[in-house]
Amino acid sequence: MNNFLNTEDLFPQKNMIYAQRKRILLAFVVNLIVLSTPLSRFIASYYNIAVHELGHAVFGWLAGYPAIPAFNFVHGGGVTFTMSRSIIVSVCIYTGLLFFYYKVIQLNKGLISLKNILIFIAFSLFFFIEPLHRSVAIFMGEGMSVLVGLICCYLGLSHYVKRPQYEKNILLWLGVFLWCHVCKFCYGLYFDSAYRERYMSDPSSGITNDFVKLSQMSGWPITVFVFLLIVFLIFSGFVLIKAIRYPDNLLAKWIEDFRKIMGI
Repeated sequence: MNNFLNTEDLFPQKNMIYAQRKRILLAFVVNLIVLSTPLSRFIASYYNIAVHELGHAVFGWLAGYPAIPAFNFVHGGGVTFTMSRSIIVSVCIYTGLLFFYYKVIQLNKGLISLKNILIFIAFSLFFFIEPLHRSVAIFMGEGMSVLVGLICCYLGLSHYVKRPQYEKNILLWLGVFLWCHVCKFCYGLYFDSAYRERYMSDPSSGITNDFVKLSQMSGWPITVFVFLLIVFLIFSGFVLIKAIRYPDNLLAKWIEDFRKIMGI
């Protein structure tokens, strides 16, 4: 009788969603506690800086530009040292893409799907069009916070990722922290005139901020890139919900294919 009345057996999906919501709420509470004290806020900020500069470096390397992320201990924040485009690095990156694409076709038994063609074309455009890959590398400073936040939240919430519970809680908090930072950043540039003015004309470090660079390069107002970042964040939220609630979706298949290709 007790087993029959066990709600976890009767409504496993409902109880799973309820547990996930409690953990998300707890992650937000922990995030507020961390941000409420100067020391913990200062320490946590360097995690965000590391992710931000990693975004510049990763997408720089993908376009053939050797890049080294670093903390700026003089003026605060971070900086990524990007070198001139290397022919050797460019050839290695694009050859790696072609090999990866070949393995994907091999995995699908010679079939070439529309999504794989579109991904290949998109990366080729990114790789060969200089204004495009330079703009993407700059944008993906903040964009990497969204991307890493998505990965951390997925690893922290998914019941299909077998990790100790404390690790999943930490990963969830790290993801929520990054997404909260992006929300705060977008809100500041859209609605806080003092924050926006300080961001656009900060002379302290002698370094032009990312979205100001994008605005200067394109001639578009800075709010356009803030809007694109918000769209990227919302899209990532939908991807996260779909990936957690429907494990047999396209994202899960891509992850599984990637693991097979890489042999992990």
